[in-house]
Amino acid sequence: MELLAGMHMTHKFHHNLLAFFCAFIVAGVCCLEAQDAPVPPQPSSEHQWLQRFVGEWDEHVRIDSRRR
Repeated sequence: MELLAGMHMTHKFHHNLLAFFCAFIVAGVCCLEAQDAPVPPQPSSEHQWLQRFVGEWDEHVRIDSRRR
């Protein structure tokens, strides 16, 4: 009879331990979700220089299969 009581306590302990870890994971996910997104950096002078290349490009390419 004592063996069955010990098994019951072990099962109850494992059940409580699993419930604790599940609650811990849910709380961690909630905390991660509540964080604000990082602010992206402001454009620099290089971005202004590259702005001149924005738009549609029209390129014509000729491929010569002969080796030189």
